[in-house]
Amino acid sequence: MSSEGDDLPIYRALESPGDVPGFLERSLTHLRGHADDEELTFEAVDFEKVEGIWLCGLSVYDPDMDAAGKPWGVAMLAWETEAREAMSRLWGRPMIHSPRLVGDAREPEGILDHVLINLGYDHAEMWDRHDVFLALLTKWDGEPGVGSLQQLVMVVPRRLVMEGNSALIDDTTDDLLMHGEHPTELHRRAWLMSTVFGDGEARLHEAPLDGTRCSLQAHDGTTTVWIFADDGRVLLLINDPACTFNRLVARAAGDDPDAADTRRDEKLILLERLLDGVPDDLLGAVASPAVTVRGEIAGHDLEFGLLDDRPVPIITGAFWFDGTSWNVPRGLTVAGRRNGLGTDDFGFAAAVRRPYRLGGSFTPDAFGSSDDVERRALLDEFFAACPFPEQPRPEGPVRLGDGILIDADPAAVTEDVERVTRAWWYRDPDGQALDDETFTIGGRRLRHDGSGVMHEPLLLADPWTDDVFQSWVDDLVDAMTDRWGPPLGLSAFERTSGQERHTPLTRLMRGMGLEQGPLWWVNGHAVLLLAGTMPDPSHILRPQAILEIGRADTLIELLGRTSIWETRMRLRAIAECGSVTWDGPALPGSDIVPDARRAVLRTDGFTWEGYFTHDGRGMLITYRADGTTAPDPDLDDLFDGVPEDLMTLLDGPDPTGDAPIAVFCHDGLDWRASRGMLRAAYRRSDDDGQDGLLAGLYAQDTGAPRLARLLREGSASPQDHGAALEESLIGSLNDLLDVIVGGPDRRFLLDAALSNPDPRSRREIALWLLESPGDAAGQLSSGTPINVLLANPTLDGADAVILERMCELGAETGPGLLGERGLDPTEQLRARATGRQDLDRLVEILADPQTVTG
Repeated sequence: MSSEGDDLPIYRALESPGDVPGFLERSLTHLRGHADDEELTFEAVDFEKVEGIWLCGLSVYDPDMDAAGKPWGVAMLAWETEAREAMSRLWGRPMIHSPRLVGDAREPEGILDHVLINLGYDHAEMWDRHDVFLALLTKWDGEPGVGSLQQLVMVVPRRLVMEGNSALIDDTTDDLLMHGEHPTELHRRAWLMSTVFGDGEARLHEAPLDGTRCSLQAHDGTTTVWIFADDGRVLLLINDPACTFNRLVARAAGDDPDAADTRRDEKLILLERLLDGVPDDLLGAVASPAVTVRGEIAGHDLEFGLLDDRPVPIITGAFWFDGTSWNVPRGLTVAGRRNGLGTDDFGFAAAVRRPYRLGGSFTPDAFGSSDDVERRALLDEFFAACPFPEQPRPEGPVRLGDGILIDADPAAVTEDVERVTRAWWYRDPDGQALDDETFTIGGRRLRHDGSGVMHEPLLLADPWTDDVFQSWVDDLVDAMTDRWGPPLGLSAFERTSGQERHTPLTRLMRGMGLEQGPLWWVNGHAVLLLAGTMPDPSHILRPQAILEIGRADTLIELLGRTSIWETRMRLRAIAECGSVTWDGPALPGSDIVPDARRAVLRTDGFTWEGYFTHDGRGMLITYRADGTTAPDPDLDDLFDGVPEDLMTLLDGPDPTGDAPIAVFCHDGLDWRASRGMLRAAYRRSDDDGQDGLLAGLYAQDTGAPRLARLLREGSASPQDHGAALEESLIGSLNDLLDVIVGGPDRRFLLDAALSNPDPRSRREIALWLLESPGDAAGQLSSGTPINVLLANPTLDGADAVILERMCELGAETGPGLLGERGLDPTEQLRARATGRQDLDRLVEILADPQTVTG
């Protein structure tokens, strides 16, 4: 350890950075001899073990303790840099490991990923040291040499790096896999399906164990093979050609014809790993021959490949019963966790759950209508001949199997909901550490897309388990009602008119296909339970239960169904309008930020200040017009939650000099209350719900109903909308956006915009119209869009951003539809560019458009 005193702002494990690699090599030898220790000191450097990983601090710099003008910061920058270079000289260039997230919940793949994310490191530099990897983590908080430094070394076992968290898997049992079905009942169903649709059960011959094999193959190639050992164990192999895992395997293999043999071997290696952990005798029985009850050699419905002379079954999944519990092989678990796959993604639903009706009864009725008398009689004979008796039906939620998506009963769900709704007032669900369970329900992290609604599926069922599904949902409704009182009803459609309700919450409901459900108000948030039948990812209709939690403003349409474009058009007719600069997003392909539209509407009761931006967002601020608004401590943070770029719209004076009473922001889809306004309304409300919190947001004294009425009564559009639209195209972008509602497709406006004589307006309007591919395609006149641009008398070098954008979107750079009779843009520009250096960039673009598109 270096000899710095405690009063210095630095720590260095070694005096010389060049000694670091040798020290670490010696440390590895020492650590291998102390595998059972949890902490130790080697050559005066402390090591600590966490989850099987050794950690030690290598260097630290604290600028807050550096009172001498930060000379130590520069020295530590040189020290940590030389340490990394010394390691690279000895062991070669490091492998860079960035944090990896997997699965729908975007969880860290491994322990190393947990450390990087939770401690804020962008990456780790890693060197392969045989049985371990040495990982160097370096982080400067701020400018290197000036900010604080933290540098760690981690000794990570090789298996943790190569397999992530999967290397820690010990328990592979899944008690819900077979939906509570007894192994004898599974044998009964396998025997019946094999007999009805195949050659029947076959006895294994020359196998490492005594047992039988039952097979089923569907017309689409989906294959199920059961091996029932006489000692009570079971091996289940499946192959679903259409499953997600199979597509991933095919994608990983590539399509290079010169590497066919390599691709085949790589695929077989992947498939063989799915069987990791299955007992050898069960594995040995897979390729063993079998004999039917008629004494014939049974065919095998699975295909095999040879890997180093070992037969490997072509499968997408494997599961085995050890006599007590069902197990998911470790190799399949690894593949699932690494790629965020569930059992159905390996083909379990198509090959097992649906054909064998797991969790439901299995009678001749399961095979369809009984109208065909002869067919039904034959089925009755098969069922009567089955040597395995029907077993008692499992009871309770176990029949749903892995469709129980949460680790909580209904009472525990209500407790989790209360924790989430309390926390959401002061914490951001998108800013939590990955191991923080604040925003989880039954152990599953709620999904949040920034719309003000969090949601998560709770339960999945099948038509034949709908009874237990409905029972569980009823229990949850009862638990919620006992805790929060009778629910309200919420529909995605208006009760009287049948029109769609356009709010974040109801939009999500319609997207899920579940358009009504009971709603409770909990800690100022709407809690909605949706239950019904909807398609799963394979488009199979399944009963599902989904929990949604929404902020209060996700239920209300502030200005009815008026779009933000229609709102600004109506305000144009009844309000004072102007433009303001702001620090918003630039137009595509440029650094141009157009001014925003500012509108002020004054009445005898309220004054409204509206801001509307080119990207479809906006802000509405309400003031009392009588000057009676006094500073209110509840409104101190009224602008909290307003996006930072929208806050730059407020650099000018407010129109009244009074404190605002309401702030709403438009996020591109909906008008939403600011977070500060929501908190203020919640603090003031006596009633946690529709009559309290919502009234605080949308009641008469907030001005919201009055503004909605004024907009409905105002002029919907200019008297001659076509003329106004045409005039706007030679005006500013704000002029166009004020009247864009009801206008034609953007492509039909582009030529007029390119002819705009004002350079700034031309660029702003054209780039706004050129937001998406296809907007520059098509020729609507004798000239192409590029011809139109180059013919503009006020063309200058700054118009290169328009030309670049059009080329990027695939615009025609030749003479267009007229061919030789058309005007070649290159010749057109050459004629204009003579003696004008400011057009050089346009000439370069046309000379080689690929430099833009490539």
